[in-house]
Formats: sequence, structure tokens, C-alpha cells
Amino acid sequence: MRILAPTLALIAVGTATAADNAIRPEFEFGGFLNVLGRVGDMEAQSLGFNSIDDDRWHARFNGFAGVDMDVRFTDAIGARADLWLVHDEASFADPVLRDAYLAWSQGDWQVKGGKMIRPLGWMSPHPERQYRVRASTIGYDGHEPYYFSSRVLGNDPLGGSVTWGRRDAPVRLTAMLNNGFFYDEDAGNYATGTTRENNGLGYGAIATFVPVDVAAIEFQVAYDHGTDNNATYVFGPSGPDVVPNGEDRGNTYRDSFGAQDAGGDALFLDLNATVKPMSPLTIGFEVIRFAIGEGQDDGDTIDGTDYERWQGLLMGNWAFDRAPFPTSVTGMIQHIRAEMGNGPEGTAWEYAVALLTEPLDRVPLRLDGELTWVQAESDETGAAHQWEFAARALLTF
Repeated sequence: MRILAPTLALIAVGTATAADNAIRPEFEFGGFLNVLGRVGDMEAQSLGFNSIDDDRWHARFNGFAGVDMDVRFTDAIGARADLWLVHDEASFADPVLRDAYLAWSQGDWQVKGGKMIRPLGWMSPHPERQYRVRASTIGYDGHEPYYFSSRVLGNDPLGGSVTWGRRDAPVRLTAMLNNGFFYDEDAGNYATGTTRENNGLGYGAIATFVPVDVAAIEFQVAYDHGTDNNATYVFGPSGPDVVPNGEDRGNTYRDSFGAQDAGGDALFLDLNATVKPMSPLTIGFEVIRFAIGEGQDDGDTIDGTDYERWQGLLMGNWAFDRAPFPTSVTGMIQHIRAEMGNGPEGTAWEYAVALLTEPLDRVPLRLDGELTWVQAESDETGAAHQWEFAARALLTF
């Protein structure tokens, strides 16, 4: 006891001294609240599993929110956590962890490890950084706000990244290694499913070239060695009655690739650019190719289980400098062409016009409106077209 008591005292003093000398981290909190109202009309002709000839209108509200925290211990060491709360058709508020990573920076290098919000695609997953009310109604980023990433753009990956870039250099390079980009279960902490090996990893790279201050060109590549070919690939207008398996009374389709014990390799290629040729005008451009190879069963390749999808967009945003409050208008065209090995081939076009405003002084509240028109056709499952008007109140803090 005479030995134990002084020892405990020394430990207590040492702990207190260490606590006193510990670096006090700096915290920064932020977030958003996004409320949507939508109304529209969709007409489908023998499209989908139910072969429905239907003409109907819809009206509904959506809402979701996010809270993020940045922690800085030193100039070199930091961390970030980003939690979204989403109202979907299964529960009132599903928490979705989008970011949870540590970051270390030294000179021209930055290393991140943990869970990171979707890095692929030109459009930001953050609603406050988008030029529209909704990123897309034809599957660019899944059925917002329910699904945060379609398989075309991948998950919020779990893994690490290394970035190199100098302030005076026009090039910025990022290399990524993670559980996988394109299989949903790889975004979690658990084992993968039956068509993807547990030792299969995802590899990716992003190269950003900024030749002048008013232009940026980016190339993205992501590769998964084996993925889930028994997937639901969403195609066509999102419609009012989206359910998790992708069936929407016929205005989406999927291809079930059948029994297999190994999914095909997935490859994602993206070329995008952002240009400001003059002060009020911003132009965006993107072309994506996403493909999955044929799966295997007992070591044998299964014919017809491949999938290929091309999609692209062209956007223009004009900011009105003389408006009484920040105001801009966006026009965007998107196109998708998808072909499935043992399924249909189809195309979809989307045309959108959005008005973005921030009418209140010193209050970061956006009041936006958007009108979209979608035309989807398939050689096996028919056609559909849909118009929709969406209004949004988006508060950031």
C-alpha cells in the first residue's frame, strides 16, 4: 500500500500535467436544412414490369438536413464528421454518416483516412453547392433525396486518399484506395455479399488541371475488382412512388443478372470541366462512361451479364449582377444511354431550368424553383415522359 499510493499519486499528477499540456482543438460547426415541394405529371406507355399505360400527376414534399463538424488540432492534423438526417419511406429520420475521417497535411501533401463523402462526379453531393434544386431526375445521383449515390457514381467510400498539389502549380492529383466504390455493402464496416470477395478493393484517381483562374478540367477514374452484378440500375424519371428496389410503376427498369458467385469488374471514367468565360456566366460540362464486365459462376463466364452506360450534361448558369439580392438562373441538359447484356437498351433526356435566389439580407436562406422535362425510351420496355416543378427552401449555417 505504501508503494501503491505514491504510484497512483504520480500517475494522477502526470495525467493532469499531460492534460494541461495537451493541444486544445479548434471546432467549427455547420450544416443545412433542405425542404422541397414537388408537383408534376408523368405519362408512361408499357414501360417496366407492370406494362402500364398511365397518365397521372403527383404532388409531394421532401426534407432532409445535415450537420458537420471540423476539428483542427494543429496546422497539419485535423478531422471531419458529417451526419445527414434523411426522411425516407422507411423511417422519419435515418442518420447517414457521410464523412468521418482524419486528415494530415504537410507541405504539398494531404492524407485522409476514414469514411469520405462521394468523391466521384462533377455535381457536388452537397445541396448548397449545386446549381439546381435537384441534381437530376434521371439518375445522376440516385433518387434524391432518398439515395445519396447511384451505382454509377459510387458510394461514400471507406478507405484512404493521398493528394498532392502546390498552390503555384496548375495540377492537383489524388489517389484513392478503399473497400470499393460501386457495391453498397462496401460503404459499411461489414463483410461484402455473395458476388464480391472480401479482399476486393476499389482503386481510384482524380487529376485536376487549372490552366487559368477561370477554367478547371478534371479527369476521374475508379475501378472495382469484382462488384455486385445482381444490382438494381435505375433508369428514367424518378416519379412520385419510388421504392427501394427501383420499381416505380413502370418508369424505371432493372436487369437481374441471375445466379453468379463473382461479379464483373466495374470501371468508371469521368471527364468534366468548369469554365467562367465572363463574370456572370459559369459553364459546366461532363461525360461519364460506367461499365461492369461479365460475372462468373463456378469459374465460368456468364454471357450477357455485362452492363454499359454513357451519360453527360451541359450546364450554363447566369448571375444577375444588378439584381437587388443574389439571383441566378441555370439551364441544363442531361442525357443517358444504357445497354444491358441480357436486357433492354434505352435512352433518357432531361431538360431543366432553375431560378436560384437568396432574398434575405445576412440570412443564408435560398429560395429556389426548378422546372424539368424528362423523356425516356427503351427498345423493350416502352417510353415515358414527365414534367415536374420543384420549389426549395435551403438554409445553411
